[in-house]
Amino acid sequence: MVVGLPLGMNDHDTPQTSRVREIIADLRNILPVIVEEVDERMTTQAAQRLQKDASQKRQALDAQAAVEILQTYLAIKKT
Repeated sequence: MVVGLPLGMNDHDTPQTSRVREIIADLRNILPVIVEEVDERMTTQAAQRLQKDASQKRQALDAQAAVEILQTYLAIKKT
């Protein structure tokens, strides 16, 4: 499982980062799969650039951002 980690632009944790780290820890304790965290900074902006129709719903934007997170993870794992 890949989970986006919302780091601050200064590469430091934010209050949201701490909450997500707690969720990741819970997932690691209850799921029988590896849970990986990936820096998700700028994924929404990347999704917006790829968005062809500005009227698309937020759900579609979030889905594209999730694709960006997974692509980042896969790129890191190749190196």
